[in-house]
Amino acid sequence: MQFLGVTRGLAKHLRDRIITGELSSGQRLNEAQLTEELGISRSPLREAFRLLESVCLVENRPNKGTFVRTISEENLKEIYDARRMIECFAIELLKEKGIRTLRPLELSLTASAQAPIPPPDDIPKMMEYWKILSDFHVKLVEASGASLLIHFYTTISENLARYQFMYLRIPGTAEGSVAEHQRFLSLIEAGQYGPARKALEKHLTHAYNVLRNELIKDTRTMAKPQT
Repeated sequence: MQFLGVTRGLAKHLRDRIITGELSSGQRLNEAQLTEELGISRSPLREAFRLLESVCLVENRPNKGTFVRTISEENLKEIYDARRMIECFAIELLKEKGIRTLRPLELSLTASAQAPIPPPDDIPKMMEYWKILSDFHVKLVEASGASLLIHFYTTISENLARYQFMYLRIPGTAEGSVAEHQRFLSLIEAGQYGPARKALEKHLTHAYNVLRNELIKDTRTMAKPQT
């Protein structure tokens, strides 16, 4: 039991470092370096790697080692296509069940509206802010009451987190997100499920386009010859 607790703690620690980009896209994870840095043996570290591999944050390459999974346009599209389907279907289920009172979403929205937006380079505070803001979408899916839908969302959430964190560090995105969350929650509470779904689709499409442009810009910057 204690070993399992250490493994999960390690996995969370490494997950957070991957989400923030401290462990960068495509980086090889050096076992010897990490065991010395974290003061642990290789067994729990390798188990932590397996947990991270199960949620697609790292990948094991035979005879080469364990690497942080690469962020890419293709992966971004896959994640956001899945996200759009799950979250929009959650609204359809709310409509089907006639659910309009969403107290958990109201509380989540209040928390995000009251939380100060940290500077993009303050990684610990930005990490906490990301957790507060992304909770709204988690609560939306949970409100559907569909266990499989919630499970599917959980399976993509770790990978999605990397892009969400990247998005929030772009100036102006946090303020816009809170306002948009308020808009489609108000529409659901008014029983206007169709407009709420359209507002959500617009919100997610905008985030996808902003992130895609960032990835394209980063790719061009890395490809630019050094002078």
